Amino acid sequence: MMVNKSKIKLVFSKPLTLNAEWVVPTVLEYFDLVPWQPGIDTKNAVYYTSGFDPQDARGDEFEKVIVDNLREWPMAKTFRGHLMECQDWYWYHESLWYRYRNYHTYQPQRTHQYLALMPMRLRRDYRDALLAELDPVLDRILWSYVAYGKTLPDDKMSLDLADRRHERLFRPQWYDSTDFSIVAESRVRGTYAHLSEKTYKAIAYYHPFLILGVPGLLARLRYLGFETFDNIFDESYDAEPNWKKRLMMIKNQVCAWNAQVHTPETQRRLIHNHNHFFNKELVISRIKTEVLEPLLHYAAT
Repeated sequence: MMVNKSKIKLVFSKPLTLNAEWVVPTVLEYFDLVPWQPGIDTKNAVYYTSGFDPQDARGDEFEKVIVDNLREWPMAKTFRGHLMECQDWYWYHESLWYRYRNYHTYQPQRTHQYLALMPMRLRRDYRDALLAELDPVLDRILWSYVAYGKTLPDDKMSLDLADRRHERLFRPQWYDSTDFSIVAESRVRGTYAHLSEKTYKAIAYYHPFLILGVPGLLARLRYLGFETFDNIFDESYDAEPNWKKRLMMIKNQVCAWNAQVHTPETQRRLIHNHNHFFNKELVISRIKTEVLEPLLHYAAT
């Protein structure tokens, strides 16, 4: 699809996903990004807002409105305009964000001090259950649960859950000192295979992983070109429809883990995943095809 040389203005009033510094260079190939101000010229412009900001009446001035729901599960609400959703947005966004922060240069220096890494922030019933089930081996796990006042070592994360200034902070020692990640995803109920930054952190930083989430997340990763770790884990839990049974299947594997050194096959998969995640050409191509070109079609017609 050819990009219109007379670019449409994408008018915004606050930070969202498409006006993040690491995404802007790609967006500017399609749109001009313009901060909203009183009396702004709405000709050849669309208003860019969030589905979580229903009080944002600035869009009433514009003929067309774009609602950003890129980082969330599909919305059932009806919005005026174009609802922007993308199932795999977290891969694209996190890849560019970590590269922007120069995290892509990380190379592991394993110390194997702990069994696993398990970071958690918001309180969820299934995370409470996961923590309780892993109690016998919790002293061998490097874990956090910010909602309960526990953070990782050398973490700047505030205990105020509304304070997100240090989102995506990375410390090499968290991954160097652990054998694999236990990922407590955003949801365990439902069937929509939505992967968040929680899983992609493990992929970016050379970690095998077990995922407590909805069924089918491992299958989704393989569909996207990543490799999972059926060489060291029993991944049949991914097809189990009952989340409590999935939790027990994961718990049993964590408690039985006794390996430390990653085998050559595991190492090959880790390198493949890291490189695939940070494939900038592929990521930008998918952003253009899945997000920006449909957006331009809406804005221009």
